Amino acid sequence: MLKISDFSKLSRISIRMLRFYDEKDILKPVIVKENGYRYYEPTQLIIASRIQYLRYLGFSTDKIKSILSIFQNSAEITEYLNSQLNELEIERNKLNEKINALSLTIQKINQEEIMMNYQVEIKEIPAKYMMCKRAIIPSYEKEGLLWQGMNNELK
Repeated sequence: MLKISDFSKLSRISIRMLRFYDEKDILKPVIVKENGYRYYEPTQLIIASRIQYLRYLGFSTDKIKSILSIFQNSAEITEYLNSQLNELEIERNKLNEKINALSLTIQKINQEEIMMNYQVEIKEIPAKYMMCKRAIIPSYEKEGLLWQGMNNELK
């Protein structure tokens, strides 16, 4: 029997995660004494390594629990693996889109720095009278209403 601390070191799973796996019925200790001490069998290290590998592949704890329950059925495990592969490919495509967008943005910024190399000249414009009309219009297409209103004001 291995104490939880020893099992944690051998399996490279933290004590906190071992307790979490116990709560989720993924990896239960063989014995839990009255004082709360948990003990594991050395043979459970195989299950622990499977859990670690499935976590590495990105499976959720619920899926890991399901996979461990059918571990001897290679057809069902293959279904889970194919499903996870599809999800990861979708995620990769999304990441590639973001990477491309970032690269394009960087490229545009660098191009604008080159192209925006122009002289700015400040001039004074003599004072002029002007008229403005402020109103709320239902949509951009109704901009003509503003011009009509201004024409009415000018009359």
